[in-house]
Formats: sequence, structure tokens, C-alpha cells
Amino acid sequence: MKKKSAPKIENKRDTYFLSVTRGKSKRPYAIKIGLCSRGKVNQRIANLQTGSVDRLRLMAVVQGAYERKFQRKYAGYRLNKGEFFKPAPDLLRMIATLADLGKLIDQLEHQDTEQLIKGLERQQQLVVAEQR
Repeated sequence: MKKKSAPKIENKRDTYFLSVTRGKSKRPYAIKIGLCSRGKVNQRIANLQTGSVDRLRLMAVVQGAYERKFQRKYAGYRLNKGEFFKPAPDLLRMIATLADLGKLIDQLEHQDTEQLIKGLERQQQLVVAEQR
């Protein structure tokens, strides 16, 4: 009889993207790409905010443990040996796309089809605009 293996921890994790700003600035000087337990991103942000003078704002969340994949892809923008990256335009575009797709997923889960259609049309327009 074959033993059942325990579910992988990666399936119970969320990858998050935070903007990091200082003072009155609204422009981030860094992006943090991190990992937390599924559904615990707000708790993670609160814990990080407690030890930081910088303002942290959630930009996007993706279900799954993709932190290392994103960190490798954007390694050229790394600010230090940690999880902080320069807010480069292509990184910010990717995060905005993930955030938009997350909103569409939420709307689909709540069956708000009118908003879903508008969101899909917006995504389509963005893709078309990038082709120019």
C-alpha cells in the first residue's frame, strides 16, 4: 500500500507584491516580492509595517508560491540581496496586470458578469495598446 504524501506547502501560499514609499511621496522607491501563508497577506503586511518607517501598500496577490520565480525573472532590478526591487516600468506593468486579473477572478467568483465583461474589455484594450 502506497503512502499518501502530504500536500505541498506551495499550494497553501500566496505571493504578494508591495510598494514601498517614504515620507509624503506616492511613488514607490522599492517593490517587495514576498510569500506568506494562504489568506494571511494582510496579517503579513501588518507585521512588516510594524517594523518599518516606510509605507507599505499591497499591489497584487497571486495564489501559489511563485516568489522565487518572480525574483529570478526581475533579478536585474534587485536593490539588495533581499526581496526588494527597483520599481522598473516592466515590473510595475506585470504587477498591474496581475492585480487586474485578480479583480476579474474575484468578480467571476461573485458572478458579477457586467463588471467582468468591462474588465475583460479593458484587458483587451491594454493588450492591443501594447502592440503599437
